[in-house]
Amino acid sequence: MLRIRRSFAALATSAVAASGLVALSPAASAAASDVPFNCALPFLGAKVFTVSADATFPAKVQAGKASSYEFVATVSIPDDVRRDARGLLGEKVSGSATVPSTLGSQALTVAATIPTVEIPTTEGPLVVQVKGKGNFVAPAAGTAAVTVKDFDAALVFNKNGVDGSPFKIKCSAASAVEIATVKVTAAPKAPVKATSKTTVKIAKKGKKATATVTVKVGKKAAAGKVSVSLKQGKKTKKVTVKLNAKGVGKATFSKLAKGKFTVKATYAGNAKTKGSKKSVMGKI
Repeated sequence: MLRIRRSFAALATSAVAASGLVALSPAASAAASDVPFNCALPFLGAKVFTVSADATFPAKVQAGKASSYEFVATVSIPDDVRRDARGLLGEKVSGSATVPSTLGSQALTVAATIPTVEIPTTEGPLVVQVKGKGNFVAPAAGTAAVTVKDFDAALVFNKNGVDGSPFKIKCSAASAVEIATVKVTAAPKAPVKATSKTTVKIAKKGKKATATVTVKVGKKAAAGKVSVSLKQGKKTKKVTVKLNAKGVGKATFSKLAKGKFTVKATYAGNAKTKGSKKSVMGKI
């Protein structure tokens, strides 16, 4: 497992938005730089929040496989925002954020949450810690970049025990920001199965017919069982025979009526060999 620390300075609102960004921090090796997001805060204007995060992701992930990540974000909110939020909006805040992003060519949308936190009355920055986890499906093999262009946040402030209406904010960067890279390994190739060949010979005696079935894999005998059916008119008889060491099995059908019939032999194959089948016609 790989642990990464990333810091973001964003013109944003709260740990909710920040946690959304952190949720997209798979195994990146380069240090993150402070990234400004243009965000408008109703009543409060534009502000700068600083976020530090530890995120744990697999060092490698196989293409097409689902994987998970965990993160912890610590958000430092400036004192003037703390003071104004406490005075105008409420004593507590909670909320959510939606972060559209990309992992390689794959679109992702991260949903983040922040539990209710008390807004202190004392001077100084408001520090909030957010924990979360999520899942993603690895794209094609290679190094996949995770990028973010914008995000939406909805904050709910609680004043005197009453929740206010969602405080909606939309934040955008000047251009897409690469916040992480993920090393994706190729999926293992499926094993190539050998081809089998089924042949059928029919021997008749009176109202009886015996089908001799031979299944080969190249020049070698196949192993397993063969389903053999005989259809005459509207009636069908079925038996299952086991192949011997030479890949041969016999099925006998008796009390047949005069006329034509069809014998069909089906070999299902196994984990290493493809199945095959053969049909032949006979007449009593």
